[in-house]
Amino acid sequence: MKLKNNPLLIIFAIIMTTSLIVGLADYYSYKKQTDEWIIEQKEKCDNAQVDYDPEKWQNFCEEIKAGSADITFFEASGYIRGNMPLPLTSFITLLMIVACCCYYPCRVFKNSCLNNYLTRMNYEKFKRKILFHNRLPIIIIPIVMIIVYIIAFITTGNLSYSISTLGWNKETISNLPLFFGVQFSLAIICSLIYANITMIVCKKNHNFIAASLISYLTIIGIELFLEIVIGAILWEHILHQGVGVFFNIVEFVNFNDGDGLFSPLLVASVIFIITEIILYKTYKDKESLIINCEKND
Repeated sequence: MKLKNNPLLIIFAIIMTTSLIVGLADYYSYKKQTDEWIIEQKEKCDNAQVDYDPEKWQNFCEEIKAGSADITFFEASGYIRGNMPLPLTSFITLLMIVACCCYYPCRVFKNSCLNNYLTRMNYEKFKRKILFHNRLPIIIIPIVMIIVYIIAFITTGNLSYSISTLGWNKETISNLPLFFGVQFSLAIICSLIYANITMIVCKKNHNFIAASLISYLTIIGIELFLEIVIGAILWEHILHQGVGVFFNIVEFVNFNDGDGLFSPLLVASVIFIITEIILYKTYKDKESLIINCEKND
């Protein structure tokens, strides 16, 4: 893909990169302070500088030397994400993803490019091309997630966790392939939901700003329906099944396994399948797309 096809994607990538750099800078400052504090405490332990009860001090020194105060992998990754000015999952990030997904389809449909494309390729090939451009922006968030985890691993040298800093069951965190598999799958599926909704909206709304806002509000509407109607009213108050935290397609990085590890993935997969079916039906007929483009000329 030529970068000029979607300048918003470049801008979004630059913004996320800048946000990541800020998060990393804060993390390195925090890590430096923590490492210096650990060194100071170890020196006190070696010099037998007792600050309080000798028995408690001895236990403290044993824990420090055993690495109990060292920054863990999950603590590091959480700190980096938590200190990014533009979080990986937020309503602002969502709006930027939606705008990036809308840009190319709107440009093609609004500028009467459809007929030019269809003279050079069949309709199925055209759909694959436009879906590729539409879905390309969704790779930004998973890439940033991978970078965060790589840096966390390099700087800590471990894949450890601290129960006090995580809302996860020990069994889940201990199975890292499963944990990362579910987390990245959820990120990709939720992002595909965003892309599908933008494509559905863009068929009839070729104005970039209008399509972006309608798509954004549609996703927010689905999120509110899941959180309030399904999660709060049906799941909690009628079925009395506890807090339905997995009914969330926006904050997909911050989910937990309180209701089962696969529950958020199942909910997202069902919504994705529904949007995929609607998308297929929306673009099944070539003539209806051509008519929509001609109406908007």
